[in-house]
Amino acid sequence: MSVIRKNFIRIVEASSGVLILLLTLALPSIYFALGWKTLDAHLRTETEIHSREVDAIIARNPEMWQFETIRLARLLSYQPGDDYPESRRILDPDEAVVAQWNEPLAWPVMTRSYPLKDSGEVVGSLEASLSMNSLVLKTAA
Repeated sequence: MSVIRKNFIRIVEASSGVLILLLTLALPSIYFALGWKTLDAHLRTETEIHSREVDAIIARNPEMWQFETIRLARLLSYQPGDDYPESRRILDPDEAVVAQWNEPLAWPVMTRSYPLKDSGEVVGSLEASLSMNSLVLKTAA
């Protein structure tokens, strides 16, 4: 065999190895990125929906809304689908917990926050968290 042919074979073998390595890493990375985006959209939507419901409670009783803990806790405990266990909490402007719904969440956890308003003024925030453990495990599998 000539030297040119041997070099050509080595180049083809090396580029094949690099291509296989890229495909091996690219597909799980794309799956994880799409899963991340889906969980992020889910969590942002749920947080916004719940914050609007809390905003309605605040509008009905702007001076004492923080003391309606039973109503707020019931609102936080509602999950339309049990696909993703979530933890939620309502914080006042000083970041003290007003009400919360805790479910055990495996690490890693994604958290999103949405402001609570009364007549356009921020009077607190609603935080929601969910576990990304299943996404990580499915990506690694």
